Amino acid sequence: PPNKSVVVGLPLRKELLDSRNTKKFSPKLLYITCGKQGSHTINQALFPIISQLVKKFTVVHQTGSNTMTKDSDRARRVKERLGEFSNRYIYSPYFFAKEAATYLRSADVVVSRSGAHIVYELMTLSKKVVLIPISWVSHNEQLLNAKLATSRLTGKVVEEKNLNPDTLVEAIQDISKSA
Repeated sequence: PPNKSVVVGLPLRKELLDSRNTKKFSPKLLYITCGKQGSHTINQALFPIISQLVKKFTVVHQTGSNTMTKDSDRARRVKERLGEFSNRYIYSPYFFAKEAATYLRSADVVVSRSGAHIVYELMTLSKKVVLIPISWVSHNEQLLNAKLATSRLTGKVVEEKNLNPDTLVEAIQDISKSA
């Protein structure tokens, strides 16, 4: 009933709103997050370009914890081959609340899926974004979320059908150059 309820929007993690969870990164932070399970599709496009990205960014990559794809193992091998730039690539299957909030708050550019919660968080923080909607979700809601977000934020939508290392690095570079 209207006299017993108030619509307030999606809840936000308190850590996300705490300015103490902001850190300076040099070079600037590129944060790739795709939820607890990660995204093998995004990881496949990302792994070949990490050596290029770490020359310009500190790259923090949430790989996901899927044991079938072994993306965390691949991230470890990629890091081992980065040589002098290996300290600019941080990966983990999952980041807990405070750490994830710090990376999200501190990021210059965020690469992500476009579920309702992450889009709401990105819009709250006014982040530069590259959004890659899941193509098979009901009613194409992630594409709609991504289009809404990029109408209000500096951002690009890269649909899965167009996702590859070249389109991903191009989108990241374009967004990072934006004012």
